[in-house]
Order: sequence, then C-alpha cells, then structure tokens
Amino acid sequence: RGEFLQKIEIIFSETEGNGLHQALNEFWNSWSQLSNQPESESARMQVKVHSDVLARRFRNMHSQLDGLRKEINGRLNANINKVNELGQKVAELNRQINLYEGGGQRNANDMRDARNQAIEELSD
Repeated sequence: RGEFLQKIEIIFSETEGNGLHQALNEFWNSWSQLSNQPESESARMQVKVHSDVLARRFRNMHSQLDGLRKEINGRLNANINKVNELGQKVAELNRQINLYEGGGQRNANDMRDARNQAIEELSD
C-alpha cells in the first residue's frame, strides 16, 4: 500500500518545476495576458503553447495512473488466486483428515500440520 502511495506522490510531484501546478499557473497566466491584449498574436500563441503543455501533462499523468492501476489490478488478481488456492487446499486437507480419522483409530497429524500452515499463509 505504501509503495503505491509513493508512486502516486511521484506522479503528482511538483519538485521538478514542471508539475501540474506549474502548468496550470502558466495556462491561466497566458489567458490573463490574452484578456489584457486580445489583439496580440503573441498572447494568442502563448495560450496555445501553454494549453498544449497542460494537455500533455494531463495525458502523461493519465498514462502513469493507468499503468499504476494495471499494476495494482495485477497484484490483486495474483493475491485473489493465491487465497483461492489456499482455501481449496484447506478444504481438501479437511476432507482428507475426515476420511483418514473417520474410524477414530488414526490421527492425521501431518495433514493437520499442512492445513495449519495453509491457514497461516492465508492470514498473511
């Protein structure tokens, strides 16, 4: 969990001076300059340039967040599969223990140990 939070912090990082905050400020400043000089071709060009920079920044962040989402989903699926495997193993061991000890004469200690180990893995 902490690993993914760190990755999100990196995606939204403002330390390099080219973060979202900077891009938004430049975007709105260019619009402010254009509103003061609506006839200025240079001011119009600055709005276009800063709009492109902001759009690129949004696309880049989206791409990074999408990659992180895929990574999280992959790990979740792997964990779900592991839980399902261990649950099936516990169920099978319970079945075997019941069959083995059914007459009350024998004790399935090895199977009980294996079941306890699987249950312990599930709790991790």
